[in-house]
Amino acid sequence: AIGPTFSGWMVDSFSWRYIFGLILPITMIVLVISLWTIKNVIPQRKTPLDVLSVAESTIGFGSLLYGFSAAGNDGWLSANVLIAIGAGVIVISIFGYRQLHIADPLLNLTPFKARNFTLGTLVGCGVMAAMIGFEIVLPMYLQIIRGLSAIDSGLSLLAGALVTAFMSPIAGMAVDKYGAKRLLIVGMSILTIGTVPFAFVTTHTSLVAIIVLYAVRTFGISLSLMPASTLAFSTAPMALMGHASANNNVARQIASAVATAVLVSVFANVTKANMPVKHLLSVDPLAYKRGAFDALLSGYHVAFWLTAFMSLIGLGLALLAQERPATDSVSNEAIATDHMVPAEQV
Repeated sequence: AIGPTFSGWMVDSFSWRYIFGLILPITMIVLVISLWTIKNVIPQRKTPLDVLSVAESTIGFGSLLYGFSAAGNDGWLSANVLIAIGAGVIVISIFGYRQLHIADPLLNLTPFKARNFTLGTLVGCGVMAAMIGFEIVLPMYLQIIRGLSAIDSGLSLLAGALVTAFMSPIAGMAVDKYGAKRLLIVGMSILTIGTVPFAFVTTHTSLVAIIVLYAVRTFGISLSLMPASTLAFSTAPMALMGHASANNNVARQIASAVATAVLVSVFANVTKANMPVKHLLSVDPLAYKRGAFDALLSGYHVAFWLTAFMSLIGLGLALLAQERPATDSVSNEAIATDHMVPAEQV
């Protein structure tokens, strides 16, 4: 919850590089503690590492992410962007085909045979995309357009972060009482409605309004993340729970990274397209400044609209979920297609 605020303080007081330096000792402490505190909860089995799958996933997802990231500087129709995205899609397709046809896949895609697992994972991807991508763009607006310092922009996000921390355990209890689908629909609706006003921000929009609206968004996110996971894993058999968790986590991380790259790229391209001619800078500097701010606002507006659209897609997917899925038939089919080894080999 205090991450954005603490990061802002680090940037203003020291350097942005210190943020990455701080992550290392925290990661090491968590890693050491986990050796004694985290226990296996599902059966373990020995499986060989498919090196070719590792290479395909690294090249495919890396190329795809590079293509989306490079679009901000080079444009969506530039050769290197199209080649990178095209190559990424092709290699990922080959990777997916291989996972379905080898005995010990790196990423077992069997859980996606369950309707609710696929929908829950996709909705979770939409929530993560709308959350992470938005939290990259909003501080840019606060610092560039509103002139806030890094710590002040972080403080502007603190209320929303606290809402998330407070609501997460409550959302878990609400899932048990009302069901994942109902809560997910409510949460995605709030997230979508809370995002739309940001598409109309100006240079004079009240900071209080921005803080409140951001808190509304995070309230919707809190009501969506837990139900999305519950919806997904409710149809995953215990024998495939490890694969289901891996698929869900990978999908969410990829969605977050791609969404961030897309939003920043769209913002950069829209801003560049609306920037006034440089000749105006020497003729009328004030007019150029106003034009530059208008161009930046246009970029932010499109990015915020795109985020709202992501949330709306997630809402639509949530409506397609089954309230009480028949898990037995799905589980049996999933287990039957899982590549298990004999017990004596484990």
